[in-house]
Amino acid sequence: MARTAAIIAVALTLAAPAPAADWPQWRGLARDGRSAETDWSADWGAAGPKVLWRASVGEGYSSISVAGGRAFTMGWKAGSDTVWCFDAETGKVLWKHAYACPAGTHPGPRCSPTVDGDRVFTTSREGLLVALEAAAGKVAWSVDLFKSLGGQAPRWGYACSPLAVGDRLVVETGIAGAAFVALAKGDGRPVWKSGTEVCGYASPVAYEQGGRTLVAAFTGSAVLGFRADDGGAVWRYPWHKMMYMNTIATPVVAGDLVFVSAAYGGGAACLRVGEGKAELVWKGPQMRSLFNTCVLDGGHLYGFDGDRPDAGELRCVELATGRVKWARPRPGRGNVILAGERLIIQEEGGDLVVAQATPEAYRELARAKVLDGECWTPPVLSGGRIYCRNSEGRVVCVDVRKAGK
Repeated sequence: MARTAAIIAVALTLAAPAPAADWPQWRGLARDGRSAETDWSADWGAAGPKVLWRASVGEGYSSISVAGGRAFTMGWKAGSDTVWCFDAETGKVLWKHAYACPAGTHPGPRCSPTVDGDRVFTTSREGLLVALEAAAGKVAWSVDLFKSLGGQAPRWGYACSPLAVGDRLVVETGIAGAAFVALAKGDGRPVWKSGTEVCGYASPVAYEQGGRTLVAAFTGSAVLGFRADDGGAVWRYPWHKMMYMNTIATPVVAGDLVFVSAAYGGGAACLRVGEGKAELVWKGPQMRSLFNTCVLDGGHLYGFDGDRPDAGELRCVELATGRVKWARPRPGRGNVILAGERLIIQEEGGDLVVAQATPEAYRELARAKVLDGECWTPPVLSGGRIYCRNSEGRVVCVDVRKAGK
């Protein structure tokens, strides 16, 4: 419990205050895939958890963000992206905002909405960043990142979820001289531009070190840390060339250790970072994250390993050494988050699973089929409800509150 409290305390210094039950952005309050909620049930029985509501939002991979009793996500249909706002409990559509967007390869948004204060920030697969009023969906401002900076979205579509740090948003572009850009949250004006890295598909994460707020990012050409206030470089570790530059997983930060992982010939690496240095602790094929990001608990990483065309498997890997503690071949691929001492797993085929977070062995606690089709989006736990979606845009919200809650 002390460890969870410390993580939430750090998160609250990086973003606007939010209830602990909220999941206001990609990978939750601190972008670490961890929820502070423990008062929820995995005693579903054979029928599975109760379905509260379902929705169809259009194609894409956008996760669900939950804040202030509202659930936000994005989808694409017939040449338009739509940002959706639902009542988190009932699924009633509170508002929606649409704009034109080409289909591209694998249609639909890759980014997840970032809710910060009274605004929600979204980005399209083409790099259109829109600031909306969270209460009513009115556009506050918008910026086309690539048209304004003279670049273009990466091959498989833009995938960086905006990172709110203080009074600004940090986003990746991969454009020479402006590989990372900070925009003022109030009006979208550029605050600083930094770097020359090649654009990947991973979203950055903020963390504290040496009394400063830093940002760790996994680009198509390097893993790097830079200052949030001015974009100045702090450390850098070059990443070897790999197929399509498909670095997708968000860095996992634990003190002075940073873990990154990629498929397509990438593999995993654990770095020890500090002012002006990034030293390799270990590197290898122990975890090859195709589309998921690992979660860290008690010095152990839990995530899905699997490079194409491998079937993949769920693994537990010791962060400090890279030692694989256990591996479960079934189900192949999926996504995992952590709540208390339990893993919440969305398997690629649609099964929602709860397992014990322990390095001793894989211990499954509950399983239910909640979706079909391709499920590449991580589940979300907020307020005793788990939200899941598939790539076709079907969303399901299930009730895991304990009886009487």
